[in-house]
Amino acid sequence: MFVDEVKTKLGIEDICGFSVTIFEDKHVVIEGIKKLVFKGEEEVKFRSKNKGISVRGKGLKLKELGNGNAIVSGIVLGVDYD
Repeated sequence: MFVDEVKTKLGIEDICGFSVTIFEDKHVVIEGIKKLVFKGEEEVKFRSKNKGISVRGKGLKLKELGNGNAIVSGIVLGVDYD
């Protein structure tokens, strides 16, 4: 995907273990996921290699999960990581 091109151009191997792309306030694509931790209509939580990632919003739906990638759709209010 796009992140692989960015890593090559920047000359780095790993960008924190994950990447997040937000399309307007309706869709979030996350690459580098190791596992799904929690799924609800107001929050979806994932775990990457090094961090926890939370998508917050309303009416959230996990549209796709596989091969280390996820797509979350709904009204996206924010994305946090720790």
